[in-house]
Amino acid sequence: MEQLNYGREYKYAHNFEEHFVEQQYLPDNLKDKVYYRPAEIGREKDIRERLNKLWKKKKR
Repeated sequence: MEQLNYGREYKYAHNFEEHFVEQQYLPDNLKDKVYYRPAEIGREKDIRERLNKLWKKKKR
């Protein structure tokens, strides 16, 4: 895998502030699919706000 440059540009999230780094993890054909949409109430509202803060460039 190393010879194929697999993971060469991978950024380890724990090396970054708030243990987050904006990078694409999924293949191109899945990158824009939304798998989780937090609700606007309760703890999920907090999760939604955090995700929006971290993924500033993502349209949600």
